[in-house]
Amino acid sequence: MKSKVILLFLLCLVAGQTFLFCQVNNDTTYKTLKNDYYEKEKMIGLNENSLDRLYRYKVNINAYKQFKKIGVDLYGLSYQLAGAFNFQENSLFSDLVIVGSVIKVEYDTTKFDWQKKTFPAFFKTTFTIQVNEVLLGNDLYPNQPEQVLLKREGGFNVGSSLETVHFVIGEKYIFFLTRKPLENIKELLHSSDPDVKKYLESEAHTYPGDDVLDNKFIFVEVVYSTLSIKSGIVYDRFGKLKPDLNSIKKTIRKIDTINDRANFYNRDYKIKKRNKILKIF
Repeated sequence: MKSKVILLFLLCLVAGQTFLFCQVNNDTTYKTLKNDYYEKEKMIGLNENSLDRLYRYKVNINAYKQFKKIGVDLYGLSYQLAGAFNFQENSLFSDLVIVGSVIKVEYDTTKFDWQKKTFPAFFKTTFTIQVNEVLLGNDLYPNQPEQVLLKREGGFNVGSSLETVHFVIGEKYIFFLTRKPLENIKELLHSSDPDVKKYLESEAHTYPGDDVLDNKFIFVEVVYSTLSIKSGIVYDRFGKLKPDLNSIKKTIRKIDTINDRANFYNRDYKIKKRNKILKIF
């Protein structure tokens, strides 16, 4: 049974999913803040199975009405899996949103050989992205990075079922990037649980080391999030036309301002009037 739980954890890592058994800060102040946050989520009517996700991504639930006006439905997304969100909602689950282009691709060609104990990398493809513009993430990256690295499980032309945008070198994209799956992998690799260790030893691929997992300029994609820019026109993974580029940029920056992630732990999430039912739709 435990091995199945571990397998589920691994499968969801690149999807940016989080679990309730993730480490919780033991400090009394943070525990109180977290409890207040959860109680407010429940009062708003959010899916109780998704309460931890919004907290882990530091979403400002006090601004749920403001978010609603610009296309972020906290109620609706709490009942959806990653991959079903619009670009506004993907912004909330991103550590960094940039306009940039792929300038280099490296692919791990290690062959599987159980006897020699050589296994392909967990992240088989590494894209080097030239950063043209930061739309969200200045709280974590006050100085715009010139380049960042994007890791993918699948190959350059293959990809996994979760990664359907096949990048073309030199073309521009809007990248919605997160480090949460890398943090989850590190947590798993440093686990003291013997069942976790046993499972990892049975895996037929090589996990990244702490030099990768701790590098703040290495990311994975928010699932189904990347938008293509061709001749100034923006498309999603289905080739469907999106709002104009300037409008998208403006909206993402507004979401960043409203969410104000830097002050997440400074807010009061206590329910002011317990007898008042909040309506968000």
